[in-house]
Amino acid sequence: MTDGLTFSMPATPRDLPVWTLAAARLRAGVPVALLLVLRSTGSSPGRQGFKMAVTAAEVAGSIGGGIMEHKWVELARQRLREADAAPLLRPQIHRREAPADRSGMMCSGEQDVLLLPLTAADLPTVAAIEGTLHTLRGGHLAVSEVGGLRFLPPVAAAASVAAAAAGTTPAADTAGNAAPTGGATPETAATAATKALAEAPAPLASEPATGSDDFYHYQPGVAWRYRERLGFRDQLTIVGGGHVSLALANVLANLDFELTVLDDRADLPTLAANHAAHHRRIIDYEQIAAAMPAGPHRYVVVMTVGYRTDAVVLQQLLRRPGRYLGVMGSVAKVAELRRGLREAGFTDQEIARLRGPIGLPIQSQTPEEIAISIAAELIQVRRGS
Repeated sequence: MTDGLTFSMPATPRDLPVWTLAAARLRAGVPVALLLVLRSTGSSPGRQGFKMAVTAAEVAGSIGGGIMEHKWVELARQRLREADAAPLLRPQIHRREAPADRSGMMCSGEQDVLLLPLTAADLPTVAAIEGTLHTLRGGHLAVSEVGGLRFLPPVAAAASVAAAAAGTTPAADTAGNAAPTGGATPETAATAATKALAEAPAPLASEPATGSDDFYHYQPGVAWRYRERLGFRDQLTIVGGGHVSLALANVLANLDFELTVLDDRADLPTLAANHAAHHRRIIDYEQIAAAMPAGPHRYVVVMTVGYRTDAVVLQQLLRRPGRYLGVMGSVAKVAELRRGLREAGFTDQEIARLRGPIGLPIQSQTPEEIAISIAAELIQVRRGS
C-alpha cells in the first residue's frame, strides 16, 4: 500500500519536545520536573493534557502560560533544588474572587496541575514515551499517586485491563509494533524506541483501562490516577493528492493531525512533494473502504481529480462512522454528487452527513486560501462549534 517515496520527517505530536528534553537531561544526570494538566474546565488557558518539562535552566511545553505558568515553573525549580521527590497535585482557579487556589489569572475556568519530579529511575519510561511519539507506535502514559509515571505499550495496555480483572500484573511488552506504513521516521528513532520499550517498567495491574475511545482519562480523589493516549488524537485522510491537497497538508501540519494522503495516480508530482503527510499511498479508489479505518476521531476530506472518482469514494465512505466527511467542489458539483448518492440508495439522513462545499466562506481562490478555509472548518468541527 505504500508508494515507496522518501521524504523528510512530517510534524511530530505537540508533546514530543517535552519528553525529548526530559529524556536528554535525565541521561545527563540533570534533575527534571514534569508539569501536567490532569483536568480542565471552562475557559482555562491550560487544557487537559498540556504539559511541561522543567529544569533549573530550561523548559519545554506549556501548561497555559501567564503568571500561573511562571509560578509553577518557579515552584518546580524550588522542589528540584530541595530534592523534594513528592508529587504535588493542586487545583488552579482562574477567578479573582475564588477563596483559595487562585491562579492569578482572570480568564475563568479551572485546571488541576500535577508537579511530578522525575528521577533516573524514570528514564526508561520517559525514553519509551519519547520513542513512541517519534514513531507513532501507539500506547498510553499513565500516572498515579501509587504507581508514579508509567508507560503502557499497545499490547501491554490491553493486557493490563485483563490483568486488573484477574488481580495479576502483566509482563512488559518488549517487542513493540512496526512503524506506521509510509512514515518517514529515522531509523535511529525507531531503534531507540524499540530499546526503550524493552527497558520500560511493566504496567501495574491497577492502571486505568485503555479500551475506551477517550484520549484522556482522569479519576480524581485521594487515589487519583490519569491516563493519556500517546500520539495524535485526530487522524485526517485527504483523498486526492493534487494542489489543494498539498496546500492543505502544509497548513494542517501545525494543527495536531496525523495526516494520510491517498491517490490512485502514480508519479504524481504534488504527491511526491507532500512532505507534511505522515503516510502517502497509491490505492485503487474502488478499494478505498478497506484502507480507511473508522472511528470517532477520523476526518476525511475528498478532493480527487474529478466528479466520477469523488462519487466512487463517497459511495464507499458515507456509511462509515467518523468525525467528519467533506468534499471539495462547487455548489453545483456537490448538489450533483448528492443526487447521485440518493439514486444509489442512500437515505437523506445518510447524505446529510456529507459536508460540502467544504471550507468556511472567505472568498478563497488559490489552493493556499482554499486550504486555510478548509482547515478553519476542521477546527470548527473539532471544537464542537
